Amino acid sequence: MCQVIKDTDMNNWHTNVLIELLRITRDGSLSDVSPAVEKITGKKPISFQQFVKDYAAVLRGVTHK
Repeated sequence: MCQVIKDTDMNNWHTNVLIELLRITRDGSLSDVSPAVEKITGKKPISFQQFVKDYAAVLRGVTHK
């Protein structure tokens, strides 16, 4: 993945930031679920993985009838 990013015409600063964000995500540093969602909406937060499962059809562009 890093080589694909490096092969783009982004400048070095943007490339390095993007690679670092991908590393942080891969390492699980961004996996915590924030309590802010429940505080603001009154609903329990869900993980990104659960969100993707719940909205897979919408994310693929399929509409529900």
